[in-house]
Amino acid sequence: MKFIYPLYAILLLFVTSCTEVITLELDTATQKPVIDATLNATTGTCKVILTKTGGFYQKKDFDKISNAIVSLVDGNGLRYNLSETSTGIYEIGNIKVQPGNNFTLTIENVEGKTYKAEALTPYPGRAVEISKQLFANPATDTLPSFFTSLLIEDYPEVKNYYQMKSYINGKFQASIFDFTGDEWFDGYTVELPSSAVVYEGDTMVLELISMNKAMYQYVLEMSENLELAYNPKTNFDGDVFGRFGIFYSDSKEIKL
Repeated sequence: MKFIYPLYAILLLFVTSCTEVITLELDTATQKPVIDATLNATTGTCKVILTKTGGFYQKKDFDKISNAIVSLVDGNGLRYNLSETSTGIYEIGNIKVQPGNNFTLTIENVEGKTYKAEALTPYPGRAVEISKQLFANPATDTLPSFFTSLLIEDYPEVKNYYQMKSYINGKFQASIFDFTGDEWFDGYTVELPSSAVVYEGDTMVLELISMNKAMYQYVLEMSENLELAYNPKTNFDGDVFGRFGIFYSDSKEIKL
């Protein structure tokens, strides 16, 4: 993760750089916990990944946090204890999940501290079918290309948040971010266009993720600030990065 440095610190660099060379030891910043916690309501599985923030320029191989005590409790008091399946990764399956259920995730023994987050299970939209539209039909030595859209049924009378993920020939298109709330189509059947371009012969899978508000805000803010030293708002208490998200997944496939 990247840290945010105050504006006055940046201005100070410009002022002092006129008289001396300043070396920033960005890798010495105090590490903080990062919690990547998701409950897949479709499969009934919960996964928590615990790491620490790294240096300013670090992109991977973050330190993992082991020996934490991780538990999930639903609105009826039913408790699920997650097991550490590998270093810093905690998992459990066979969770009973229904739309509207509230879950509390508690993570203890993280360098002597405890972190907690609550999340409400969303009501899922339904993926109906994929439609295609010709984007370009150039010379015969180049394949025609298409835009695709996913027809979805929105769950009525509740606030819904969606992310649509695109997979082309089995490869997730990580650079494509398609997000929307249902402010303008509550309870209706609508088409969500993908910003991916596919070609004749490709296989396209569009996955509809119906997620809780905290997860939606977190991944949306992350996608909008990939190149910035920016830390999205978390739904965990305490001085920690990350989020606890609950989501449903539905998908459709088409051969172009």
